[in-house]
Amino acid sequence: MATNLMTNIIEIDKPNVCFIGDIHGDFNGLQSMMKHTCFRDTAYIVCGDIGFGFNKKQYYTNVFNKLSRTASKLNCVFLFIRGNHDDRTYFDKKTINRKCFRTISDYTVIKTPNHNILCVGGAISIDRTYRLSVHKENAMKYAIYHGCSLEEAEKLCPKVYWADEPCYYNKQALEELKLNNVNIDIVCTHTCPSFVKPLTKDKIKSWLERDSKLEEDIDNERKVMDDIYYKLKSDGHKLEQWFYGHYHFHNCEYVENTKFVMLDMCRNGNIYDIYDIQY
Repeated sequence: MATNLMTNIIEIDKPNVCFIGDIHGDFNGLQSMMKHTCFRDTAYIVCGDIGFGFNKKQYYTNVFNKLSRTASKLNCVFLFIRGNHDDRTYFDKKTINRKCFRTISDYTVIKTPNHNILCVGGAISIDRTYRLSVHKENAMKYAIYHGCSLEEAEKLCPKVYWADEPCYYNKQALEELKLNNVNIDIVCTHTCPSFVKPLTKDKIKSWLERDSKLEEDIDNERKVMDDIYYKLKSDGHKLEQWFYGHYHFHNCEYVENTKFVMLDMCRNGNIYDIYDIQY
């Protein structure tokens, strides 16, 4: 695995690519998933909501120590893009940087022998008002237990929400792809453009009632994805497939010549929604 920092490209020498939906901290299931799918020489790209930040860093070190043997034996690598339920610093600082497991920053291109995959993380938590209230309650308990100020406790107690969760539009990064003749054929994000499912907000009405800015922020989030799509199309990229998670159900549809695949979340502890590309 080599990294070209100038164009933010990660080269992966794996002929096979699999995309996985939200795992929400269920790392244990990855072990059985690797064994049951029997995919060798594969790059697994997890489309956000990994669960980084809910535990101490040592916890993730222990997790990947356990998983590394199986991943190495199968010659597989896992690349994680950030979701709204992830601490962004794990991705911006590439905190997980191991042979078989790696967090990647937004607007990174994963270059395999057959594909150029643009990865952009981030989204809005529809339950952010609830998460903020939980954090305040946890901070209060932390302050009492440790005898510190509430302000200090809010910084030190475990987090369940990160305010810098949204996706963002980076025109410069997209322009750099064009200038360097990097033709994107696959996009992997956490959320999705406004013109693919889900097309309504019917299922989140209760959250919209609790959060006066939520609808506007969600619309802006989807617009960012729209802007990425139209920019890539106008610049002549192939854009054959687009994978995303976030919404916790499965869907597949075509818009013009692009196949959009929404991946469901991990179910029952070890059932993953996986889409594999073996060509």
